[in-house]
Amino acid sequence: CYLHGHQPIKPSKMTKTLISASVGAIILFFFQAASWMVLDIHKDSFKYLPQQDEVMEVLSKHLQEGYYYMPYFDVSTTSQEEQQAINEANTGKPWVMIQYHEKMDMNMASNMGFGFLSCFLICLIISLVLVNANIEGFATRMFFVLLLAGLVMIGGPLYQANWFETPGHYVTGELLDILLGYGLAGVWMAWFTGRK
Repeated sequence: CYLHGHQPIKPSKMTKTLISASVGAIILFFFQAASWMVLDIHKDSFKYLPQQDEVMEVLSKHLQEGYYYMPYFDVSTTSQEEQQAINEANTGKPWVMIQYHEKMDMNMASNMGFGFLSCFLICLIISLVLVNANIEGFATRMFFVLLLAGLVMIGGPLYQANWFETPGHYVTGELLDILLGYGLAGVWMAWFTGRK
């Protein structure tokens, strides 16, 4: 748009932030969807168990909806000394974490809605930093995007891997997903927020 003297109207910081975040969220969301459905990024995320039908039959008899860690103890009735003894007795033995759901729901509408909202909020935070910090240079802005993506990696999959020993075959896909997705969205945000 032009006014007197053919001077272009510069978008406000808020407008630039919202455009940057919206397009960035679209790029990030569709990349994440493609990383699961089209690309091979997560092809090794889950192991296949040939005896899954027998295992599922046993689990369905004993579990309710929830997250399980085994071997474990009843925290409401087990003393600190007993908990320590149980942990010591199981040291070096197999253990498992199970996320059990009683029904599989293939309606992904609400999941996709929340997924896009998450992408938008993260891209909004990144765009707010890029626009208001007046960071000069595309490479420097891109560095800040990847730095913030690094925080997501450290606070997400790497945090879980540290405390719950998430297997490398799963963590690798998650890290690649974040790095590549934020990288692609970051190219847009770093370029657009640097426009005069």
